[in-house]
Amino acid sequence: MTAQRKTAPKRTKKTQKRTADKQAVYVSPFHKKVAIGFSILSIILVAVIFYISLAQVKIYITPKTSQLSTEFDIELLSDVETTLAGTNILPGSITTSIETITEQQQITEGSLVDDIATGEVVIYNNYSRNQPLVKTTRLETPDGKLFRINETVTVPAGGSVVVEAYADQPGADFNIPPTTFTIPGLWEGLQQDIYAESTEQFTGGQRLETALTDSVITAAADTLIAKTAENYSNDATGNEDVITLYRVGEPTWDTDAEIGSNTDTFTITISLPITTIRFQKQDLEQIATNNLIAATPSNDQFVSANFDSMKFVLASVSEADKSATLRVSIDGRSITRLDPEELDIGRIEGMNKQELTRHVTSLPEVAEVNIVFIPAWLSKVPPLEDHVYIEVIK
Repeated sequence: MTAQRKTAPKRTKKTQKRTADKQAVYVSPFHKKVAIGFSILSIILVAVIFYISLAQVKIYITPKTSQLSTEFDIELLSDVETTLAGTNILPGSITTSIETITEQQQITEGSLVDDIATGEVVIYNNYSRNQPLVKTTRLETPDGKLFRINETVTVPAGGSVVVEAYADQPGADFNIPPTTFTIPGLWEGLQQDIYAESTEQFTGGQRLETALTDSVITAAADTLIAKTAENYSNDATGNEDVITLYRVGEPTWDTDAEIGSNTDTFTITISLPITTIRFQKQDLEQIATNNLIAATPSNDQFVSANFDSMKFVLASVSEADKSATLRVSIDGRSITRLDPEELDIGRIEGMNKQELTRHVTSLPEVAEVNIVFIPAWLSKVPPLEDHVYIEVIK
């Protein structure tokens, strides 16, 4: 008897699925909570790292400014080639030349003396015959002043002649304006037909008598020297790299006329020593800057020199030593040094923008402050020193 073989029943897809579900790992509620918590912590950690890496505070501080001013002397030496560090010694060149000026001068000072006034008259003849008039014939003004003609003339009938006339006496009173003259030497009946007229004022009744004196020469020399010195003005406000200064020395002069001679003109020749000093503007500015730095208070920081305000004069020149002294004044600017402890991270950590602004502006060294939180939603100063940037605006 043969044994019969049993065949296993066929498994369907639904049966397979139910079997797989039964074989799946069972997760308890506790483990689910742990997994969710771990995920949340990871997100928070990433956010913190992101926050720390991006969080920044930038503090832009404008400190209080102080004005500096100093005055000092600089010794300019022609035998020095470069500026000497820490000294007020300036290299430069010193040369002297003689300028000669020759000019004719008019003397305008003197005393007024009476003289004979002269002028021109027209003599008219409205009579029927020619009328001869001899030299020195008198002409009389309506107020009785007498003049004379200076040559013999014949005035034709119905015509006229022009002739020079002069005053009978010296004096400024004879500088008369245009007028009509009678001729008192003629028969009275002819005086209405034969007469004279002037069309311009008589002049010369008074003249200036001049003489060459010491005061006249000195005044002329001073005028010429001042005019010449304008060409050697010490205007160093330009932008030239080389500054040139001048010193006008003691002049000497000579004239072509003797003192006391009666003349109205003379020629004067002046010899004028001109000393020329040259130096580099950059060297002067460097020395001026060093002096401003030395004048800066210990609790301040030097910022800049105002070279536009710099003034200097040539105090002295020694041609023998080839040296000169400049007196210099200049203004500058400094800022008050900030106290680093007041902005230490330990003091400002955790401050919001308003608190930080109030803290910084309360510092006596600060004039203005601008604070920027990055990112914009950052609310407090982060606890990391290298994430707080402080910039001083000078």
